[in-house]
Order: sequence, then structure tokens, then C-alpha cells
Amino acid sequence: MPATSERIDPENRSPTAKMLYHRHLFAYRHAAGLIRGDKDIADIGCGLGYGLNELHHPRISIGLDSDISPLKRLPSGALPIACDIVDIPLAASSMDALLCMQAIEHIGEPGALLHEASRILRPGGLLIMTTPNRRLRLKDGQRPWNRFHVTEYDASGFKALIEPHFKKVGIDGIIACPSVMDAERARLSSIRRLAGLDPLGLRYLLPEQLIQGLSGLLKPFTGGESRGYESKGEDYHITSDLEGCLDLLAVCTR
Repeated sequence: MPATSERIDPENRSPTAKMLYHRHLFAYRHAAGLIRGDKDIADIGCGLGYGLNELHHPRISIGLDSDISPLKRLPSGALPIACDIVDIPLAASSMDALLCMQAIEHIGEPGALLHEASRILRPGGLLIMTTPNRRLRLKDGQRPWNRFHVTEYDASGFKALIEPHFKKVGIDGIIACPSVMDAERARLSSIRRLAGLDPLGLRYLLPEQLIQGLSGLLKPFTGGESRGYESKGEDYHITSDLEGCLDLLAVCTR
């Protein structure tokens, strides 16, 4: 995937970028609490690589992505590997834990990714995944308005997708404090209005840079970017509310 707004950059200081970064960082920190001891760990679709810094001294640490040139945040000693994440060049039963944060919604063959994850994990190993909660974002039957998302999932669909590949699947949600939730709802409402101005779906065809420029020009008419909050890592927590949560969190045991 070319460099786009989908890659979360900790150096981006806009309120929305900081909110998304802290939300993703919380998921990595929660995953770190589930992975104990010296483990061999790979991050599937690792983006800039910052998530692997949150793990507790893994024995082997690998960052997997289609493009490893942006991996400026990968921890020292971690191994970057460029690959198609539905065809991962790691041996069977070679990893104790796999992370896949905000990536499966980009995949046209999610079953192939899950098959690869199950193949790579050792018996009893964990796959920890997050993905945006469709229930908060889309109406029934609506196509994702994010041009880089192939499919967005609700909790039941996400669990049904994973279960054929893993022995045990638990689904929780990630939610935030009221001020951040209000800001996120305002952001999503603005995006819906932008999507409503494009009934023909031209945003799926135009270059990313042009789309970002047009979005900036239209922000005064769609609500723009919320500025009444400063997101922090401690704003986020785990919830059992799978309808109203921001993200779905799956913990899957091989």
C-alpha cells in the first residue's frame, strides 16, 4: 500500500491524529499485558513499527508490512520483513504471539490472513487483533466510506470470520472517555457528510493527495475537525459494549 493517511504517525500533532495514535497505542499496551515471558512475536501490518516498542522484551520481534521503508519507529533489534500479509515468509509454528492491529479491514482475503496466522503460531499461541467497529460507523449494507477499507465488521461477523481458524476466540471492545467519544462521533459525522457529497463514489478512484485536499476545502461545510479535546493514552479502556465501542478487540488462541 502506498503511503496514505492510513499510516498512523506519532509525529502528526493534529487533534484527530493524536486521538487515533493514542487509541492504537492503547491496543498495543493491552496486548503487551496479555503476552508474558520471553516470546517470539510478529506484528502483521505494523505500519511505522511503533507498536512493537510497547512489548515487554520479546525474544524475537518482527515487523511485517507490504512496505518497510516507513518503519522509522521499529525498536532496535526488531527484524523488518516486507511481504504480502496473506503470504507471510515465516515457518509454521514459529511464533508465540501475533499482533494485527487495524489491518484486517484492508484485506480482500481475510480468511487467507487468518489461515497464515494460525499456521505461523505455535499451539496455544495468541493472535491479538483490532478493527474498527462497523456498528459505530456504517448503516446496514453500507459500503465502507474509507476508500482503503475493503470490509468493516460488527462483533458477530468478526467472530464468525475468525472461529474456523482458531480454537478459542474472545471479542471485547475498546472505548474512550466521554469527551473523546464525543469528538470521535463528531469526526465520524463529518466524514458521513463528506461521503454524502460523493454519491457516485469518486473518492474510491481519485488519488489520495487530491482527496485529502478536497476534504480540507469542504471541512467548513461538514463540521471540520474537532478541537475541544486533547486525547491521552489513559482515555481508553476495554468494554463489553460491542455495539457502541470504537474498535473490536479479538484475542484468539491457536
